Amino acid sequence: MLPDLLAYGVRILPGLLLIGACFALARAEQNPLLRILTLILGSVLIRDAMTPLGLWRLGAAGGVPWLRFTDQAGILLLFALGTVALTAAVLKLDSGLRSLVRWARFTPVTLTLGIGGGMPAAAPVLLLFSLAREYLMAAKVIRPGVLILAKMVGAARKAASDLTSQLVGHLLTEKVTLLIQGGAGSSSGVTHRPVL
Repeated sequence: MLPDLLAYGVRILPGLLLIGACFALARAEQNPLLRILTLILGSVLIRDAMTPLGLWRLGAAGGVPWLRFTDQAGILLLFALGTVALTAAVLKLDSGLRSLVRWARFTPVTLTLGIGGGMPAAAPVLLLFSLAREYLMAAKVIRPGVLILAKMVGAARKAASDLTSQLVGHLLTEKVTLLIQGGAGSSSGVTHRPVL
């Protein structure tokens, strides 16, 4: 883990220094757009430098491309903490960007606004994930989960019940229905005995 992180740090350090210098020069501007663009380019640098070091793995299964992040918990934790620290540092050092962030108390309204703001970013990813999962299940690359199996069994049971009703529904006269339900009694001349 440590050699991977050191190699990653050495690889991104020159780019981060350049991004930091550009950010410092852009702070003189009143318009925060150049600083925001600099931060976006910095995040692209940080992300793209992970691929040659094997932190991202690219591949294809059945003609469908996939992208996986590292499964090392220590690296994931350090990246998460680093992201929070870097975001806090930028907001602390740049009051112009900090003024663009709207903080509020945790209420149903702010929760709704937060989810509403996150949906345009999350919806395409969730849609693509859902489509990829369906494709991989149809291609028998992955097995369905328990909930999907339960839905499939429920749908199959309903389809079987509907088909049975369609095929034998005309045979179920009132008398036969009473016999099946055990309500005919002695009026039909049939006596019911316990099985045991």
